[in-house]
Amino acid sequence: MGLTPGFNRPLQTNMKKALLILASFSILGLAACGGGDSVDPIDKYLGTWEGCISNDFGSHRETLGISKTSATTAQSTVVPVNYLATACAGTGSQPVNKLITFDLQGTKAIETRTIGAQTVDKVIITDAGVQRKDIFLIFDSMFRFSPGGGPEDAEGYPNTLDTNFETRK
Repeated sequence: MGLTPGFNRPLQTNMKKALLILASFSILGLAACGGGDSVDPIDKYLGTWEGCISNDFGSHRETLGISKTSATTAQSTVVPVNYLATACAGTGSQPVNKLITFDLQGTKAIETRTIGAQTVDKVIITDAGVQRKDIFLIFDSMFRFSPGGGPEDAEGYPNTLDTNFETRK
């Protein structure tokens, strides 16, 4: 016995409807999820950063390993190596690891000569139990912060960014 033409059509039509319904629910499910993971304010600073910073005594290379502790806080292992020469050249000192924490406190606008008007993150840094205020900015894939010792706003946060920076490693 052979199949009569069109015998499989109801089955094909039902399969097409089932696939269409399944695809619709899949799309709705993705839309309900928001399409991906949420991004917390601290996330842009996570990872490993490194920079060579010149100073009055020569230079030092700083490596920061930053990991998230909450949506607005992180901890960082800082590994500084000091050099007598500029540009982190020659033999450096023995690295000493230290742990510091960052706590984001909101944002503020600043004006810089080199990169113009920017909105920076206000940060409280805790280093060996001592807290200080700083500002952070990721600009052009570079991590910038204040040089310290410069002018401050009414809340005690710096108003300037350092010309030195850290790059993602």
